[in-house]
Amino acid sequence: MRGWRSKTLSTVRGLTALLLTSALTMPVHTASAAPAAPPPASDVNLASALGAPDPERMLIEAQTLEYDIDGGTVTVYGAVRIYYQGNSLVADRVTYDQKGRKLQAVGNVELVQPGGTIINAAVLDITDDFANGFVNALRVTTPNRTFFGAQSAVRQPGDVTIFNSAVYTACEPCEENPDKSPIWRIKSRRVIWDGEAKTVTFDDPTFEFLGVPLFRVGGFTIDDPTVKRKSGFLFPTFGRSSNLGYYFGTPYYFALSPSSEAIFRPVVYSKQGLLLSGFYARRFANGYASISAAGIYQLDPDGFGETNVSNGKTLRGMVGTRGQFTINKNFIFGWNVLAESDKNFAKLYDIENYTQSERVSEVWLQGSNDRNWLDLRAGRFQVQESVTDDEISARHRSQPWFLPSADYRRVDEDIAGGELRTRVNTRTIYRQRLRTYDNQAGTELIGVPGPEGLSSRLTAESTWRRQLITDNGLVVTPLLSGRVDVIETDFYDETDAALATLAANQGTSYDERELAARGMATAAVQVSYPFLFSAAGSSHVIEPIGQIIARPDAPYQETFGLPNEDAQALTFTAANLFDIDKFSGMDRMEGGTRANVGLRYVGTFDNGWRANALVGQSYHLAGENPFADPDIVKTGMFSGLEDDVSDVVAQFGINTPGGLQASFDTRISKDDGNPDRLAARLSYVSDKWSLGVGYSSVEGQPGYGLYERNEEGSVAGSLKFAEHWTAFAKAAYNFDQEYISTTTTGLAYEDSCYTFAGGYSMSRNDSSEISHDFKVFMSFRTLVDIGEDARPSFDQ
Repeated sequence: MRGWRSKTLSTVRGLTALLLTSALTMPVHTASAAPAAPPPASDVNLASALGAPDPERMLIEAQTLEYDIDGGTVTVYGAVRIYYQGNSLVADRVTYDQKGRKLQAVGNVELVQPGGTIINAAVLDITDDFANGFVNALRVTTPNRTFFGAQSAVRQPGDVTIFNSAVYTACEPCEENPDKSPIWRIKSRRVIWDGEAKTVTFDDPTFEFLGVPLFRVGGFTIDDPTVKRKSGFLFPTFGRSSNLGYYFGTPYYFALSPSSEAIFRPVVYSKQGLLLSGFYARRFANGYASISAAGIYQLDPDGFGETNVSNGKTLRGMVGTRGQFTINKNFIFGWNVLAESDKNFAKLYDIENYTQSERVSEVWLQGSNDRNWLDLRAGRFQVQESVTDDEISARHRSQPWFLPSADYRRVDEDIAGGELRTRVNTRTIYRQRLRTYDNQAGTELIGVPGPEGLSSRLTAESTWRRQLITDNGLVVTPLLSGRVDVIETDFYDETDAALATLAANQGTSYDERELAARGMATAAVQVSYPFLFSAAGSSHVIEPIGQIIARPDAPYQETFGLPNEDAQALTFTAANLFDIDKFSGMDRMEGGTRANVGLRYVGTFDNGWRANALVGQSYHLAGENPFADPDIVKTGMFSGLEDDVSDVVAQFGINTPGGLQASFDTRISKDDGNPDRLAARLSYVSDKWSLGVGYSSVEGQPGYGLYERNEEGSVAGSLKFAEHWTAFAKAAYNFDQEYISTTTTGLAYEDSCYTFAGGYSMSRNDSSEISHDFKVFMSFRTLVDIGEDARPSFDQ
């Protein structure tokens, strides 16, 4: 289990400075302690009677005043309320002893301090200088809903408060049975709160869970509630790893200054030895920066297996840094960089903030104002993987550097009655190892997604768009666009050979262009005619939409020679049916004349239900179809757009106020009417239970090496079967392989002070290897979190 972290206990901050500080000076007319006739509260100036130093700021309400001349005491009782300097005191009786210079509140005492802490007691005694005092049968409620109880408490000089026979918990008391034991509590013979040292010390404490004492220690000290950060040991980490063995660590936290901190984390692994890691962070007026470092001398470097990148390495380490600074009101500069001795060190040794399997090390500059937006980045994609680089499945070495990537956008309104959007985009990609797609090991090459070498592209594009609505409701949206690209490449010999082989396999040619320029001019118009009609309890909009896009063929698309780094993914759906350019990035350019048609529906019902639907199709009218032409990663193949008449795309959705949601998205083959791609989801969420069911199906794509249809179903649900208790489960089933690919199940308990979650999960990787994982998580509010949260996300 991982993730122990200490938390600060919040409790009462001493016994307050109450109300009265001077001797009794007001002359009185009664001669004994006999009760006086209770005058109206407004006629009794008890502030003056009790000699308060600042009567104008004290409000005292009571029913009766007693003055004992012989005893030198004054007593008010009967619904006593005293307000002074932000404190509020309620009691059955308050007595001031002039000779002893002490104040005593008795009976149902409740003191509310300025900070919100509530003190309940049977008896409260305090000196009139408020430095020392005594409380009997004390109960304290802090602003963050933590609770202290004690048989008595004593306030001593030096801002020290001692609670005797004390109990602490963060659990709310049971309303029906206040004497019932909470989920957890700490009983201590004595608790010492040192306001100057900012510490709370538990003397001889016992931890109870469900009323049962679990363990007892000699004592421990924590920071007091006013301390946000303080140097000291954090709760330990421990667990087991198959390659590393059992491990145990005791992190130490350094509160260096109000704006800086550090953590030193030594961890001992039974198989590999001592790992030393550290973290330093500092916050500035305009941002923050942090650095992490770790290193180990592995005692058993040959214990990982021959195909594991960790095998054979003795000295390993990493350095990582993150930061972000606001330069001015328009610009932000930041970075997130990881450098490690080998590609899997930080993930294997669970270095905080650097454990992602896929990540990006980069520096960036972002700027924006009301019309302009800029994003400038440089860095490298990283894959933290255990396999060595010579394995076929290895991916890290083929990940590219982007040096740099820049994207600038500007929006101008009221240009010829419309909107003008300008975009300048550039990227330079360097890759030190070729990445290819093969059908199977040693068979036909089918794609080159990662050319080895250097390539750059600069794109400038402007698009003008205006929406016109005629008197009869016809919506006409004309569009004009112009784009220019300049592309430079310097591929290595191995890439040239792979692209030449790929071109031969696809029946085309390869012609590397070290420098190329291309352009595109587009004229388009979209016309729609929304019909609105109403029925009993509902309103509906049906909108036929037609769009025609005219442009020349895209240059150089008939042969290989230009890279495709950012437009490799293409999924034709109803969501991008009316996009002017359906490629996902700017390395590809859509050309030719195309028409897109569709029918949109939106329904709104008085009971809160909403429904929406869109169905449509795309038609290539003239020129070369860019989705049918060759591509080094076969971007258009099997997209549903490669023919002059596309497949039919449709989507449908329902939302209800009662928690029911449904969605359906599909692409239907124009040839046989079967769905080539389908995704459906139905979910329901209520206060008591939730259920989600999903299904996806994708037709086989042999050109990509996917020979069979991929079908998968998923289900996730949770049930609150009792107060605070929830059962959860989640699973996915692969219909092609006829096995459960992933599953998670478990139980969770959660209330105001305690959380427990225990879960089991199983998953299969691409090689059908099964891995099992057990998680247990416990959180004692204000004390500690133990383990990794086992509660799943039900997103499908």
